Amino acid sequence: MTREEHEEIKTLIDNGYLDINLRPLKCTKCESSNVSEAITDMQGGYPCESVASCGDCGQHLGYWCYGHWQA
Repeated sequence: MTREEHEEIKTLIDNGYLDINLRPLKCTKCESSNVSEAITDMQGGYPCESVASCGDCGQHLGYWCYGHWQA
């Protein structure tokens, strides 16, 4: 991760868009806190991947894979 990427993520956390684990809290496009998650893969009956998007404008907000969020 570059210094610029680190600073961008820190800013998103500080401004309430992401929590400390990078889970999306509100949309960066329309400011809505209506975040929806859709499971995209399961293994053994357990979710292992999901996508978070804004429930209002559809903006992609994050990707969760095997226990970790990616912004």
